[in-house]
Amino acid sequence: MIHSDKRAVGFQTASDVKVYNLTAGKTLPKWLSADKKRELHKDEDFQKQIEIIQDLDFKDSCQCLRVSRDRNFIAAAGIYTPQVKMFDVNQMSMKFERHVDAQIVNFQILSDDYSKMIFLETDRYVEFHAPWGNYYKMRTPRQGRDLLYHERDSHVYIAASGPHIFRFDLQNGQFLAPMVSNSEEGLNVVDQSPVHGMIAFGGDNGHVECYDPRSNNVIADFPIVVNAAGEKSLTPIT
Repeated sequence: MIHSDKRAVGFQTASDVKVYNLTAGKTLPKWLSADKKRELHKDEDFQKQIEIIQDLDFKDSCQCLRVSRDRNFIAAAGIYTPQVKMFDVNQMSMKFERHVDAQIVNFQILSDDYSKMIFLETDRYVEFHAPWGNYYKMRTPRQGRDLLYHERDSHVYIAASGPHIFRFDLQNGQFLAPMVSNSEEGLNVVDQSPVHGMIAFGGDNGHVECYDPRSNNVIADFPIVVNAAGEKSLTPIT
């Protein structure tokens, strides 16, 4: 049995599987002014419309997506070859693409737009990019697995293989003394609280370690998985 929906985003249902038609509905003329487009935001059919950004794909895969704080740009890192693409949301098209020397593990947008970015790569290098391209490149003591930009103190935290958490001071342009975690095997992921700025790391030992960046001390360390018998059954956190 096939059923169809005649709304702006049309779809058909065949054997309980929905197939959406993204090209259904009205299309906007390219010559339409910005004022007219803003007026259309009140239109019910326009609100249901789906627009597809052109060229948002990679030959093999995409590792990471970031949206700028001003919500005007989308950055995507993928392979092959290793590269980053920047898309303008307002123009619904690709603004530029840049190729890098190694696959990107993760990256952060440091500014409100796309003008300042930092990339962690598989060859143990960290690249800083400006609007025109690669601005500075540095090597980390160990292979990085994740990175975090902490805006409150302008520090970049790098989770890596081994127990050390590497810190880079962006204001002074130098590495600081690393913090030492309880995970001898290494840390895989790092994130921060948007409320109070506390930083959390997930490691190969199955623990989450929380740090206060003001003192760089562990304030909590707890396992993620505990079975019913009370014995710890831990898996690496990624």
